[in-house]
Amino acid sequence: MDDIDEDRLLIEFAALTWEALVQFSIDPSYAADMVEAANEVDARTCPECGWTVAKAQMLRLHVGSATCLKRQHPDVPKKRGRPKRDVPTPRPKKPAPQPKVAVPRALSTHCKNGHEFTPKNTGTNRGSRMCLTCRKASFAAFYARRAEKLRKERAEDDVVSVQKSKA
Repeated sequence: MDDIDEDRLLIEFAALTWEALVQFSIDPSYAADMVEAANEVDARTCPECGWTVAKAQMLRLHVGSATCLKRQHPDVPKKRGRPKRDVPTPRPKKPAPQPKVAVPRALSTHCKNGHEFTPKNTGTNRGSRMCLTCRKASFAAFYARRAEKLRKERAEDDVVSVQKSKA
C-alpha cells in the first residue's frame, strides 16, 4: 500500500472517530476543541519517517501514540488511560457546610396544643422536651380508659358467675 493511500485512510478514520466523539461526547466544548485541532495542520513530524500529522490529530489522542500514527512504527510507546487535556478542568466546588439544627422543633416555644415551654411546664425524656400539662392530660385519659375497661370486665365476670351459681 502506498504512503498516500495510508495517509488518506488515516484521515478518513480520524473523521469517523470525530463522528463517534460527537455522538457520545459528554462535554461538547471538548468535542469542539477537537474539531479545531483536527482542522489545523500540526507541524510535528515523526522522527523515524518524517510524516507530518495533519487532520489525524484526534486519531493520535484516540490511539494513544505520542509521535506517529503509521502502522510501520509499532515500537512507539503507547499512552495508557484517558488522554490529558492542555488545560486542566477545575473540580466543582463543594457547597459550604450548613449549620445543623438537631431537631426542627427545637426552636419552638410552644407544644402542639399551644402550651408554653416554661421551666415549670417542661420535662425531658431521653433528651427530648415534653409539655408536662399535655403529659398529665394524656395519663389522665389513659387511666380513665383503663378504669372503664376494668369495670366492664368485672361486670361481665359477675354476670357469668351469677349464671353459673343458678345453674
